Amino acid sequence: MVKEKSFLKKCVEKCVLDYEKKSRLQAIRTVSNIERDDLAIIFQCLNSLHEKVHFTKEEEKEGGLPFLDVMVIRGSGGELHTTVYRKPTHTNRYLHASSHHHPSQISSVPRSLIDRALSLCDPPYIECELRVVRQALENNGYSWRQSSRWAQTTTRRKPYCVNRSPVYLTYVKGVTDKISHYLQRRFDIVTRFRPPALVKSILRSPKDRDPLNVPGVYKIPCDCGRSYIDEVVGAC
Repeated sequence: MVKEKSFLKKCVEKCVLDYEKKSRLQAIRTVSNIERDDLAIIFQCLNSLHEKVHFTKEEEKEGGLPFLDVMVIRGSGGELHTTVYRKPTHTNRYLHASSHHHPSQISSVPRSLIDRALSLCDPPYIECELRVVRQALENNGYSWRQSSRWAQTTTRRKPYCVNRSPVYLTYVKGVTDKISHYLQRRFDIVTRFRPPALVKSILRSPKDRDPLNVPGVYKIPCDCGRSYIDEVVGAC
């Protein structure tokens, strides 16, 4: 076990060194160069640290390994490429273009999807990913021409220089957006829009409340015949 922990420590130190001095991709390359037998040793060492802590692993399949929303692909020459990764259960359902939301929230959907494709994909995979994004946007009611225009607009935020507290309004088309323009122009007050009431805010939560999270006195009986009594002042 001492030998396994020493080997694990060297691998972690090597990855951290590559991440700090080179790049994240180099750190991924370091992990990818670990032999399969050595990986089994690391996995066994991690699972032996505590009896109630069990790690799982995901191995490379068909030259690809997902990492968050990135698919790392190993080329024929050993080089690594990246593209967007979606889970098998992903349905490409996004906020519909006809939804009753503020235009800034509507435009953020195609802008974020296109920006993710351009940021995560290497040049050989950009065109394919943009076709997937276009199909998903059109299925959700978006125009590809308008989506491309939104993606080309800057998303940099202006420096926050308003001293007054922002106003939060429920978005109602033709009403609260006019109020927002008036407050911004006349009083220099920023307005934050929020969607109308959601279903989860109307229906009661199906989960039972934990009685120990409610202030009060509780008593826990023991098998020995005694009881433990304590007081809860506030929520845990």
